[in-house]
Amino acid sequence: MGAGPGGRTTLVPSDWTIGTGDADRRVCRAAADRDGSGAIDANIGHPADYRDVSGGLTEQNFLVVHGSQACPAAPDGGILAAGLGTAQHQP
Repeated sequence: MGAGPGGRTTLVPSDWTIGTGDADRRVCRAAADRDGSGAIDANIGHPADYRDVSGGLTEQNFLVVHGSQACPAAPDGGILAAGLGTAQHQP
């Protein structure tokens, strides 16, 4: 079986801007090391770039915050909180 397609999701704003200033917005993606590899590099973890997609990608969520704010990190709470963090996606 050959490798499937890959790609990257890019949000396109309407009546707002993506950037790091106070008037901008930053796009974060829900991301977690769900396969225990030590990195967010598998499709199940919601990486920045997808590779070898062979099925539906569920639970791929985004959060938009003020551009001057950082994307929220996972709270300290052990394994139950491991899937609650975000990573910067855009800009």
